Amino acid sequence: MARIRATFKAGDLVTVKESAFRKHYDDSVDDTVNANFHVTREDTDRWYAGMRRDVEEAKAKGEDTFSIVMDSGGESRLPPRGGYAQLHRGTAYRVLRARCRESFSYHNATGGWTKLLDLATGREVFFKMDKLEKVVA
Repeated sequence: MARIRATFKAGDLVTVKESAFRKHYDDSVDDTVNANFHVTREDTDRWYAGMRRDVEEAKAKGEDTFSIVMDSGGESRLPPRGGYAQLHRGTAYRVLRARCRESFSYHNATGGWTKLLDLATGREVFFKMDKLEKVVA
């Protein structure tokens, strides 16, 4: 198996390569790509608070709350373990870890990821290493 070498290290600034942006049939190109992130404790607390609010509203209206707290198989709904954040074209992101192996949701861990800090939101996100390039001054 061939190893992918990062052309940058922790602390460097990187941008998303042009080849990573999706090209449409009419030759237009998206200005953002999705990066993965892990849910924080605050995100999970917000998710549970939203579910409690929905249950209280349904009870006040006299509606059934089963579909709010349970899925179609009768299992309780679980909070998400991750999500997607958008990385923008031409924006620089700080590398927190150049090479890492990560697991998203309930899948097995895979390699080839880079841990980035989105300077606009302060969220730590993960993006594929081979789709990033170092910013040179």
